[in-house]
Amino acid sequence: MEDIHKSVSLQNGSVPNGSVNGAISGLSDKRLGLFGYTIESINMLLLPMIQNKKEALGSMGNDAPLACLSRFEPLPYEYFKQLFAQVTNPPIDPFREKIVMSLLCPIGP
Repeated sequence: MEDIHKSVSLQNGSVPNGSVNGAISGLSDKRLGLFGYTIESINMLLLPMIQNKKEALGSMGNDAPLACLSRFEPLPYEYFKQLFAQVTNPPIDPFREKIVMSLLCPIGP
């Protein structure tokens, strides 16, 4: 981590291309593990984002094994998995969506 901190200039916060190659070969800073960072997340997500100055792209879904089956000591939030994402956008057009939308307020003016 110190190599990355040294490579960032304090004036404009930019990272020169190629300055973090091989900066992290493992979890050299023990604090990273405390916050759930793994070698994979650093090498596959963080370093490419720093080098390319672009946001990482990936697919949705979770293929990780259950925390209770892990050989490692999992963090408490790893025991909970979101099974689906439900998006509910209520219609806001009372003229075209009269069946499901009404501006009638039974209480008050």
